[in-house]
Amino acid sequence: MVKKIGKPRETKKTKPILLFLAVLLGAAGLVFYPGEAAQGASDGLNFCIHVLIPSTFPFLVLASFCIHSGLSLWLERLLRPVTRLLFHLPGCCGATILLGMVGGYPVGARGIAALYRQGSVTREQANRMLYFCVNAGPSFTISVIGSSLYGRPLFGVYLFASLTAASLLMGVGLGIFSRLTANGTVSSPSASSAAAPMPWGDALVVSASDASRGMVGACSFVLLFSSALALLRGVGFVPLLSQGLCALGISPASAEAIFPLLWEIGGGCADASLLGASLALVAFGVGFSGLCVQFQVLGFAAGIGPCRWKFFLSRLCHGLISAGFFAIILRMFPMALPDRTVSVFHNTSQMLQGGLSAVNAPPLRAISAGVVLIVLCIVLILSNLKRNGPDRKLG
Repeated sequence: MVKKIGKPRETKKTKPILLFLAVLLGAAGLVFYPGEAAQGASDGLNFCIHVLIPSTFPFLVLASFCIHSGLSLWLERLLRPVTRLLFHLPGCCGATILLGMVGGYPVGARGIAALYRQGSVTREQANRMLYFCVNAGPSFTISVIGSSLYGRPLFGVYLFASLTAASLLMGVGLGIFSRLTANGTVSSPSASSAAAPMPWGDALVVSASDASRGMVGACSFVLLFSSALALLRGVGFVPLLSQGLCALGISPASAEAIFPLLWEIGGGCADASLLGASLALVAFGVGFSGLCVQFQVLGFAAGIGPCRWKFFLSRLCHGLISAGFFAIILRMFPMALPDRTVSVFHNTSQMLQGGLSAVNAPPLRAISAGVVLIVLCIVLILSNLKRNGPDRKLG
C-alpha cells in the first residue's frame, strides 16, 4: 500500500518541476535567440493571415450557424439514414460531419462542441465524432499544398481524397465498434433537453462571434508553435534529431521534414516541399495534423472532456491510414511533380495564396470572398441593432 500511494505523490512533485524547467528553458531561448523567435512568430502570422483565417473562418461560421439556427435538425431527415447506417450517430450529426471533412481542422471540433452544448449528442458520441471529424479541407490541401507549395493541384486532390477516405474508414469502424459494445440502437438526448433553435439573425450573430473567438485561439497556437519551432532550430535540437533519424536509414530530406510536420503542419508542409521529402510522409503529416492543430482541437472540445491519449492515437491512426490510401492512389494514378517547388515561409519573395484571400484570384474565388465580406457586414449591422435595441426602447 505504501508503494502505491508513494508513486502518485512522486508524480505530483515531479510534474511542477518539469513544467518549471520547460518555462525556464523557453525564457532562456527567448533571451538568447530573440531574432529566431521573432522570425518564427512572423512566419506563423503570415500563415494565419493568408491561409488559416480565409480558408477556415467561413466554415467555422457555417458549422456554428447550422447548430444554432436548427438547420442541423432540418438536415436530419436527409442525412439520418447515412449517419445512422455508417457512423451509428443521430441524424443531426450529418451536417457537422460533412463540414468537418471539407471545412478544415478546427471546424469539425467546433461543430461537435456546439452539438454537445445544445444537448443533441451524448458525451460518448461527441468524443467518437472527435476521432474522425478533424480533417484538412480542400482549400488547404488543394490550393495551398497542391498549387502553392508543389505547383501541382492534382497532388492536393490526391491528398484530400486520401484524408477523406481515412476519415470515412475510421468513422465506419468506430460506428461498428459502438454497435458491438452498445445495445445496437442510436441513443441520443431527448428532444426536450436540446436547446431551442435561435432566429436566423441571432444565430448568425452568435455564430460569427463564436467563430471569431475560435480563430483568435487557433492563430494564437500557430504563433506559439511557429516561434517554438524556430527556437528549437536555433538551439540545434531539430538538426540533431534529423541526424539521428538519418542514422536510422531515413533519407536526409524526410528526416529533416519529420519534426516540423509533426509539430506545426503549415510550416512543416512548406519545409517538406523545399526539402523534397517523401509525398507519403506529407500525407501522413497532414493526416496526423501536427501537435499545434491537436492543441487547437482539444481547446475547442474542452467542454466535452475528451481523453487526450485516445485523441492522439486517433490522429496517429488517421495519418497512417491517409498515407496508405495516398500510396494506393499514387500507384493507380501516377503523378509527376514539377522540378522546382516554391516555398512560402522561407527564402522567397512570393506570397502564399490560398483559400479566399488569393491575389488575382479566379472569378469564383473572388465572388466567394465578396460573399464573405457581405455576410460579415450583415453580421456587424445585426450586432449593432441588437446592442442598440434596448437603448432605443428606453429613449
